[in-house]
Amino acid sequence: MTRTTLFACEIPWARGGSYDEQSMQPFLAGLCELHQVRCLYRTFTQSGELAALLSSTNMPAANGQRVIVYLSAHGSGGRLYTEMEKSVNLLPIAKKAARAIEGIWIGACDVGASEAPEEFLRNGGASWAGGFTCAIDWKDAVLIDLAVLQAALGGHKPKNRSAVIHLFANALTAFSPTWIVDSHADIPLWKALRVWGRDRTSGPTTEDLTEDILKKLKWPTG
Repeated sequence: MTRTTLFACEIPWARGGSYDEQSMQPFLAGLCELHQVRCLYRTFTQSGELAALLSSTNMPAANGQRVIVYLSAHGSGGRLYTEMEKSVNLLPIAKKAARAIEGIWIGACDVGASEAPEEFLRNGGASWAGGFTCAIDWKDAVLIDLAVLQAALGGHKPKNRSAVIHLFANALTAFSPTWIVDSHADIPLWKALRVWGRDRTSGPTTEDLTEDILKKLKWPTG
């Protein structure tokens, strides 16, 4: 029986009011098959749907298993964006999310700069959470998202800040820090990420570990 679950929640992608065929589902299925973990894939179009998916009632029962959550969506101004509900505030959803989550990666423009990722860690929740602080092209985000999930699924459950730093340094080591991921604002990769973590052995105190991860990688900081 598998001991790890990847719980992926994705919006149906759309451009100009028409739904697109692109989806992370085949990439996630392949990644989970590679690591022999369970892949649960769901879609959402409104905040209420996402809140229900991440709630204790609907979250897959952990039963001692690892549960890693991945959100794939449009983002703008620190909020998720869907065709049906233009602005989805992730913060109240994070406050009520199931406590069984080990970590959460948010594949959406701008949302990594909001308070939502940290909120998933508070009150004894996730051990780590992160995302993008700027706009990023879908194809570029796919590469980074998969690298993060690959490191998380292929490694051990991080129990302290050092383990979270190691996880993300391992995930990002193949990339160039000067890779421009937001061509409109000329933002390089090292400025485009934000990661929160906490030490499970010393309570729910959260910490922004982004600079520590950059130092571990020997990337620019500041």
